[in-house]
Amino acid sequence: MLADALDVLCTYPDLYSRLGRQTVRDLAAHAEAAVLATRLEAVRAAVARVLPPVGGGELGRLVELLERAVAGCGFEGRALAAAWSRVPRPADPVGRLWLAATILREHRGDGHVVAVVHAGLTGIEAGLTHVATGNVSRELIQKSRGWTDPEWDEARRRLVARGLLDRGSRLTKTGGALRREIESATDRLAAGPVTTLGETGVEEAIRLAAPISRHLVDTRVIPVPNPIGAPRP
Repeated sequence: MLADALDVLCTYPDLYSRLGRQTVRDLAAHAEAAVLATRLEAVRAAVARVLPPVGGGELGRLVELLERAVAGCGFEGRALAAAWSRVPRPADPVGRLWLAATILREHRGDGHVVAVVHAGLTGIEAGLTHVATGNVSRELIQKSRGWTDPEWDEARRRLVARGLLDRGSRLTKTGGALRREIESATDRLAAGPVTTLGETGVEEAIRLAAPISRHLVDTRVIPVPNPIGAPRP
């Protein structure tokens, strides 16, 4: 329906009035709400199915800590995290757990993009330097991102020309320093939620979340290795 309305407005410019634009906005808002509701419903069902048995008190406390951490996020320059932060909080603890974890993940991920761009790398170039650390394989990250072999080879040539990779696709001293700075910058940009929780809050959140994470890895819901290089806790 939305695509049809846009086609009409683009085909007949005289219909592209204030009323026409408002109609499309109304349709877009309706479609967005329907898609979001369907996704959240599916997420709740999927997460509830794979979670290990967790006491209600422990789950509630973990949700409380993660939502407190979210309150410490800054969303300037963080499109994905900002968008998820505007999603209404679900009523159930499983939905709240997923949404809080999603916002925190995208907050760090958006910060990583900022660090990569500041370092003068493209997405695929950052992927090559990640592979060069040995934390993830080319096959895994290339397949997950959909980069072609020619795109990969061209990016490798650019990194070699910049002195960041050697001809064996290994990090040079300069490349290693740049990669470490990217990771350090990512940590600094993600510090807000950690600072908000404080040392005691972070330790408690890890204690409550680690068994869940281990269960998800051990049951192969989350594979290790994975494209982001996250290990089993």
